[in-house]
Amino acid sequence: MNTKQILYNALTSQLEVKKSETEKYHNEIYTPSYETLGESIKEWFTSKINAKFEKFEFTGDKITLNVDKNSSWRNIDVVMRGWDPKNISVELDWNGESAKSTEPSTIDKGILIGTLATNFHLIENTYKNDWFPAYQNIVNAKKEYLKDYEDLDRALKNLNNEIWTDSVESMKQIGFTIKSFKPDVSLDWEYGNNSVRIYKIKTHNKAFNLQHGRSMYDTTYINGFKVLGKKGNKYSVEVYKDGCSTITYDNILEKKMDTFIFNVNNWENRDADANKLKAEKRYAEYTK
Repeated sequence: MNTKQILYNALTSQLEVKKSETEKYHNEIYTPSYETLGESIKEWFTSKINAKFEKFEFTGDKITLNVDKNSSWRNIDVVMRGWDPKNISVELDWNGESAKSTEPSTIDKGILIGTLATNFHLIENTYKNDWFPAYQNIVNAKKEYLKDYEDLDRALKNLNNEIWTDSVESMKQIGFTIKSFKPDVSLDWEYGNNSVRIYKIKTHNKAFNLQHGRSMYDTTYINGFKVLGKKGNKYSVEVYKDGCSTITYDNILEKKMDTFIFNVNNWENRDADANKLKAEKRYAEYTK
């Protein structure tokens, strides 16, 4: 295991700790603060301007009220536009509809709109000067708390890209050899007595398609390879096939080799282990 991989593993462990800490912060600090602010705003509408509603939602840049708690199309929204406190505006938005005396909920909606419109300047000023700044403080505090986690996550992704690139380049070096690719592991099943499914782990050798000539038909599936050399933009590669003698191809174009190595690297360093883990997990679930 090289130095970068050791560092990557160490950073991964650190990231898991940070992730747990951020989840705790979200659940124990951010969410309660956000919900408390929402409840205080809801109480303000009830006590300050005597608004009558059954549904209330606060999402930071929007307050939604409705006389019907189960309705979504009769919402009345108080919407905050912008993020800069110096350039924000507040709008009152609702669906246009007619009202009849036989539809009390529609009349109630009209009354609520009237209450909001009558007090709109007060709502606008309070939103701009109190509610939105309070929401910004909660969001900014979370962003600041997440900074270490995000920096570590970014560093981990960059290091992972470096490891991936190093691995790709190493597979192109003269002398690099894989006699047999990691096996392809999957879940399989067959019917037993009384038509009961019998599950089993199935393993077979992995093969990749290598284009060894200019024609799209100059291809072959192989189970392993060895880089013998490179001249100009052409590779010389010895290939291994199950049950066959080794074959050497001297005219593999660099572009075709790059595609082949890309697929092999993904399999050897990511997909093979992921497939195996998935198959074993499903097997355990179906046979417990």
